[in-house]
Amino acid sequence: MSNNFIEIGYNFLHFTPIRSLSNISNSSYSIRDYHKLNSLFRCSYEQIENLIKDIYLKWKIFSISDLVYNHVAIDCPLINNYPEITYDLINSPYLKSAVLFDSILIQFTRDIYEE
Repeated sequence: MSNNFIEIGYNFLHFTPIRSLSNISNSSYSIRDYHKLNSLFRCSYEQIENLIKDIYLKWKIFSISDLVYNHVAIDCPLINNYPEITYDLINSPYLKSAVLFDSILIQFTRDIYEE
């Protein structure tokens, strides 16, 4: 890390979620397992902790990582074990208009694409 970060006033690093991601979307906000580290890091939680400490000790830069509990991946085992944690039209009937709107947009997109 260059000292330029310090010279221009950076004092904080923001990490996107570092947990195991969905095998389907691979989105940083689609968490498959909240207890496992993303395999792309090829390290342990302890190594990440040491890196964060080193960055702070060397450059006085703080860090934070998102932990987004309401962004559960469709392939997360929690959904199979606790299906009531998801939003659907049975437990959230107020979403009917949003589903209808999404369906119309999807069809509109397909119609444009086919022309």
